[in-house]
Amino acid sequence: MFLEEGTAKAILAGAGVRVPDGARATTADEAAAAARAVGRPVAVKAQVPAGRRGKGRGIRFAATPEEARAAAEALLGSEVSGVRVEALRVEARVGIAHELYAAVVTDAARRSPVLLFSTEGGVDIEETFAVRPDAVIQRPLDIRRPLEVADAEAAIGGAGLGPAAAGVARLLSTLYAVYRSTDADLVEVNPLALEPGGGVVALDAKIVIDDAAVGRHPE
Repeated sequence: MFLEEGTAKAILAGAGVRVPDGARATTADEAAAAARAVGRPVAVKAQVPAGRRGKGRGIRFAATPEEARAAAEALLGSEVSGVRVEALRVEARVGIAHELYAAVVTDAARRSPVLLFSTEGGVDIEETFAVRPDAVIQRPLDIRRPLEVADAEAAIGGAGLGPAAAGVARLLSTLYAVYRSTDADLVEVNPLALEPGGGVVALDAKIVIDDAAVGRHPE
């Protein structure tokens, strides 16, 4: 089961991952109210089980509640990646110094979870995987053991992140903890934003739950 972005972010936030302030909206009025509550420029994001929403015009930016209302009116009822948009997430925009990619995924061939990490996150990560697989770190993980922060930092080798490497390693450790606790097939953050001050924020989140575990983890 593909969890809605807001649900995935709530799970990550509960585990200690920073996510932008925001709220779910199903009408233009709710979107405007959510933007007003945030009190700063926002992103208005279509809640559909598909990637590449940015390229599909599924994400709009708004500086005011009225702009958020207009963005919501344009998105609700439209199609993004072939899926009708019936809900939105309205959330605060975050300053970005760099975009990373982080995920834990079930690898059927290895029959184990695998940690994926790249310093080249964002909308073109699929092309990065296909054209430059060396830009994506892949590390098999032992499902019987947690991923210690020190091991996560060693896995990414610092990745040229400087002082931010420790914070990224903590996030990777947490993603694996969420993967294990939710019986997930995938826990992905793309992009994972490095703020100008060195903070780490999950700008997007995707969690896909193993169908056999759905009854224990309702959306």
